[in-house]
Amino acid sequence: MASLQILTLWDNRIKNIHKEMWGGLHNLRYLNLGDNQKMVLGMGPFSKLRKLNTLMLYDIMLKSINISYQYWRGLQYSLRRLDLSENKIKYIQKEMWQYLDNLRYLSLKDNKIKFLDTSAFLLLKSLDTLILNGNKLTSIKTEFQSWTGMSSLRELHLSANRIEYIEKEAWYPLVNLTILSLDDNKPLKKLDISNLTMLTELDIGFDKKLRIVG
Repeated sequence: MASLQILTLWDNRIKNIHKEMWGGLHNLRYLNLGDNQKMVLGMGPFSKLRKLNTLMLYDIMLKSINISYQYWRGLQYSLRRLDLSENKIKYIQKEMWQYLDNLRYLSLKDNKIKFLDTSAFLLLKSLDTLILNGNKLTSIKTEFQSWTGMSSLRELHLSANRIEYIEKEAWYPLVNLTILSLDDNKPLKKLDISNLTMLTELDIGFDKKLRIVG
């Protein structure tokens, strides 16, 4: 098994994940544990998978990322893609992302996120794509500085939330953003994207009353 690079274990009845499970899988690049509902992650559960590039943890009924359990320990050099979609995560704070220094792609689609803490993604300095579609966000405000440290971000997907208010200054850190999706939210009266000078693609769906400044 030492040569194994791809392991797919989705839609089983796996209940517990701990680091001892992966002994000998030193070359694993892709691991799919999606759709194993009510799965429990132990302390540093992937710390032995030092070459893991892609980790799929969608639809495992994860309610929060337990900071003290250091879920991502050992993955700081290798992990590029993390899928946490279709879970039950309600809030985001920056400490959740320790050890993900080189992450490029993060999907939090279809969770229950209502709130992004101050500098919520500060530790994800290499992130290129962030997907927050299908959550319960209502506004993007400057005071929370949600995008601080995310100058590398190129794609931001916020479709199908409940967003009805976005402050112009909230976009400031996103100096390299090229793709922004905001369709299927509540009607916006005004959208100021004048700070997004690199933007090439904007999806706002059908909103004939919206005034765009940019």
